[in-house]
Amino acid sequence: GAHLFGTQESLTLDTLAERFGVTIPPEARHTALGDARATALVLLGMIPLLEDDGVRTLRDALAASDKQARLRRRMAAQMGA
Repeated sequence: GAHLFGTQESLTLDTLAERFGVTIPPEARHTALGDARATALVLLGMIPLLEDDGVRTLRDALAASDKQARLRRRMAAQMGA
């Protein structure tokens, strides 16, 4: 999520679901099956965007995630200094 939308954007499941037009029925929210289904549908929506950004393999996705984690740590360290 942060790779596509930045670290300042909300990356909650609810926010991402809304962004990708995924409806989570209230009775399914915060249940294992409901949240897993919503997460899978969000991922399906993200895949084309990731591919357009050069993220095509699991290795690419892990590298992008690691990069975002390093950026967040660096930002946190700067804010704490």
